[in-house]
Amino acid sequence: MGFLTRLFGNKKSSLNANAGHGVSADRYINDIVKPKAEQGDAKAQCELGSFHAHIKKDWAEAAIWWRKAAVQGHAKAQEQLGLAYASGNGVRKNWPEAIVWITKAAEQGNVGAQHLLGGIYFSGEAITPNLAEAAKWWRKAAEQGDADAQNNLGCAYSEGEGVTQNNAEATKWWRKSAEQGFADAQYNLGRAIIIEKGAHGNWDEAAMWLRKAAAQGHPKAAETLRQMRQ
Repeated sequence: MGFLTRLFGNKKSSLNANAGHGVSADRYINDIVKPKAEQGDAKAQCELGSFHAHIKKDWAEAAIWWRKAAVQGHAKAQEQLGLAYASGNGVRKNWPEAIVWITKAAEQGNVGAQHLLGGIYFSGEAITPNLAEAAKWWRKAAEQGDADAQNNLGCAYSEGEGVTQNNAEATKWWRKSAEQGFADAQYNLGRAIIIEKGAHGNWDEAAMWLRKAAAQGHPKAAETLRQMRQ
């Protein structure tokens, strides 16, 4: 499975939670959201698109409403329309168009789009790879608290990919991500503590992070713990 397949497969619905507050989703959409969307309200148009995509499974209708909101500058709709073009859901798959809309959303500060754009530049599966651009967009998302982007930025610093290699920076970003419960970062942080500090390191702390990752089903963390016990 390619990097982008995994990246886009992790995206989840952002349908407004109001639909579940004592009102059926259909009634909420038809009585409240759709009238606003038809009057040109961009936020409602985006939400109506998400309803059609994730509840009705009508991606073509979803793309219509996301586009209406996206052309008005609604960042979340731009991200969702970009995802539609990237996956071919509701529209013909078109990576250049996907990147246009994801970039528009990222430039407005949409954290999901920033993380996605970093992945696009890193992978090189849909655009010429550019590690510096990847690190730039991951940093923007990481600074907004995105755990996945924080882990990726940590890896970039660890390997010197797009940034100057810096183990301290790598550990800093892995720790931020690990503290949010991100399993890959918990594993990376545990390994970093072992490797960087050697025999004088805090093995108890390293084992703690590895156990947290292993508890989430991280196979490498479980294997590392097994090796530590030998």
